[in-house]
Amino acid sequence: MAHEVAKRLPGRTIGEVRNALREVGKNAEIHDVSLHDVTFNLKDANPHFVINRKEVPCNETGMRVWGDYFGIPTSFFKRMGTELSLAHQADLLDGFHQVAGGSVVRVAYNDAGLIRVDEPGRQLIEPVQLLDIAADVLGSDDSEITRMIDTQAEFAFDVRVSEQANYGIGGDMPGDAQVGDITAGGLGFTYNRKLNHAPSVESYLYRLVCTNGMRRRDPGLRVDGRGQTVDEVLAEINAMARQAFSRVESDIRHFYDLREVKVANPERELIAIARDHGIPDRSLNRLTKLASSEALPDEPTRFDLVNLITNLANDPAIRNDGGRLILETVGGSVIEDHSARCGHCHSKVIDD
Repeated sequence: MAHEVAKRLPGRTIGEVRNALREVGKNAEIHDVSLHDVTFNLKDANPHFVINRKEVPCNETGMRVWGDYFGIPTSFFKRMGTELSLAHQADLLDGFHQVAGGSVVRVAYNDAGLIRVDEPGRQLIEPVQLLDIAADVLGSDDSEITRMIDTQAEFAFDVRVSEQANYGIGGDMPGDAQVGDITAGGLGFTYNRKLNHAPSVESYLYRLVCTNGMRRRDPGLRVDGRGQTVDEVLAEINAMARQAFSRVESDIRHFYDLREVKVANPERELIAIARDHGIPDRSLNRLTKLASSEALPDEPTRFDLVNLITNLANDPAIRNDGGRLILETVGGSVIEDHSARCGHCHSKVIDD
């Protein structure tokens, strides 16, 4: 589970993912060692690392961990192993290992293999601690994780309340239950492990039928972890997560209110939205083509445009997570944007 990238995790709950992560780190040994005391025996019949005179089995996670530590681009390193061989990856690691000399690293490993490599002395937040906060704020271990990234460099996940949760407008999850159009509220967490920045949190909306997400980023919901202990940082994240989640109900109301905002020229409005919120040209071209097809109803609303944008994030052609996040963030921005627009060019009308 650790250090894998899973973009969609339907049916995986906070409790299940947290237990899986704990299993990965079970019986872990953590030591500060010089790289002079680490060797890579990857061309043996049983590839392994020797760390402080102990043999640690080499697996895909271990290779990725060392690749991330040495700054080797993940996609390039993985492709090298797939298209060439483990031996080529081993030669590359050996080269970086020699350049690193006697640098001291903090390694975590168990009998199953290498878990993590970090700089010594760093105060690190464990992913399970963020999952604990999400469960606490959303009120359940059964809340569903819809997206997760777990690499040496980053841990991020989106989580939404379960259908069984007594949450939302009138005690039920908001939307039109008669047609199955229900939107669940949730949170999105991001933690840059490589730079060890304090995590950030944002509001997250998830349509259960279309499985498209929308996120609302607030620059104020970012912790400045400098000079703070891990416990102090976690307490701030918990408070900010509660603040972000408290906005979800009003965000969902605004989302469904967009059904009353008619759009006479969807292509032109998409161009204006792209200009205001930074949709890449390639994605905009695809959206305008979709807007002129049967993807939109005969009398579209801004609600339909938001769904067109966020549904594109699910398209297999959008291969990188950053591209998906841009589209989901634009969807959330349109929901909270109540600016008047020019009837001709659809640019925002700015009051004097």
